[in-house]
Amino acid sequence: MQLFWGQYRFPINGASTTSKAEATFSASGRPLRYIIKVGVLAYLDGDGPADLSFQENALRAALAIPYQDLILKLDTGQASSTQLLNATSVSGVRVVSGPDFTNDAKDSEYVTQRTARFEVAAEYLIRGTENALVSFTESVTVTGNGGPDRNWRFPINGPPIRQVVTPYSLITASQSGTAVGHTTRPEPPAPLWPDYLVNPRHSHTKSTPEPHGRAWLNWPVKWSYSFESDVPLVAMANLPPM
Repeated sequence: MQLFWGQYRFPINGASTTSKAEATFSASGRPLRYIIKVGVLAYLDGDGPADLSFQENALRAALAIPYQDLILKLDTGQASSTQLLNATSVSGVRVVSGPDFTNDAKDSEYVTQRTARFEVAAEYLIRGTENALVSFTESVTVTGNGGPDRNWRFPINGPPIRQVVTPYSLITASQSGTAVGHTTRPEPPAPLWPDYLVNPRHSHTKSTPEPHGRAWLNWPVKWSYSFESDVPLVAMANLPPM
């Protein structure tokens, strides 16, 4: 078997690999992406210290170039199941640790072999999560109940007097929240009481998503609605889809 990093070729049967995967979840617990990390232990072949030093520098230079395919090929030349493809990765395939040059070859180190360890990682979308919500929260506040509006009057030489200014008062309410979409910006929910919406206070805020290697993820939006009514306003905040 032979390991490839882009156009760079490791010696045949000169590298062993380990791999692990970890998922990223939304606030509701839905898996959105998974990151795969491949650890590599490689043995570089050379003829003496000078040649091995050249091989070491060549490997450092190759691994310094990000966004390459990492593929472990079978003896037939076909790709094995150990591969990180850059084209389908949202983060791109990158070296995240190393290369660290160790003494695993023991007596052969810097004589006929040079040992290197490094780790490569790439993140991939889980199919069907492109329009998923990463997070969602909304709050609704209702102030007042429409009853009499009373104010205090303060006579010069007497105790304060509470008077009914009007037998009715306005009810005010606010609806505000934030949502973050996975790969696209979500639409804010509609106002709960459109007939009582105070239009000049209606606002939507769209912020910059997060750069994530080769893609933009986590697209945020905020909304805020204000309402005024002469009748009671009753509603619950919206719940996000699970």
